[in-house]
Amino acid sequence: MRIQILGLLSMVFVSSCTSSLIYSPTAGVPDKPLAQGEVVAAAQLEMLPETRPEGFSNTGRYTAAGSSIQLGYGFSNRFSLFARGSADIEGKLDAFRACYSLSGLYHWNLSQRSRILWLNRAGMSLNDNSVNGYGLQSMGLWQRELSPKWTFTAGSGIIWGFYALEKQINSKLESRIPMGWGIGLHTAIAYRLTPQWVIQGEFAPIWQFDTFEHRDKLLFSPMVGLSYRFKTINRNK
Repeated sequence: MRIQILGLLSMVFVSSCTSSLIYSPTAGVPDKPLAQGEVVAAAQLEMLPETRPEGFSNTGRYTAAGSSIQLGYGFSNRFSLFARGSADIEGKLDAFRACYSLSGLYHWNLSQRSRILWLNRAGMSLNDNSVNGYGLQSMGLWQRELSPKWTFTAGSGIIWGFYALEKQINSKLESRIPMGWGIGLHTAIAYRLTPQWVIQGEFAPIWQFDTFEHRDKLLFSPMVGLSYRFKTINRNK
């Protein structure tokens, strides 16, 4: 029997016994919340965790070099929506591996320069043209503008990924649901080059638990990105 445990985004997944998928656990939030009608576009380079890291024990590296594109829109002064796509640009396996997600971000102001962020994400992971995993992620973040140009963000969250919700047989001949969990930390620093252009770096270690095969691994997912923010045209004016 072919055993499958597959994974994703911004989330922990487990995959088939012959291949591993990638996901993007980084928060990737802007240096300040989007106002209503604002748009932010970001290009990022990051190390994407493998859903089956044990398959790369001979290399000693359990992540794949990846690139991400993210687009966000402010629906109000408190809520914004983000779409992200990430891909393995290293080509560690003979397949096109990617993950896609949709995130909602809500914030509460603590002061003029600090705030609490709540990010919720849903996504899926692909191997070539097949959707092989699904996941959910939720994180709480604290953000503070240190100066007119520097912003610091930190927080933590959990992720859950699965291939199917019915039990399957693992490598130990146990009947278990093919899924996994993860606990992640997030630390980011952003520098505002101009009012529109921002460069950002994030460090997001994640402890990944494969509950299907009883495995766990600490993975590191750093990210660096460049974003551009602009206001949409109000045609009612």
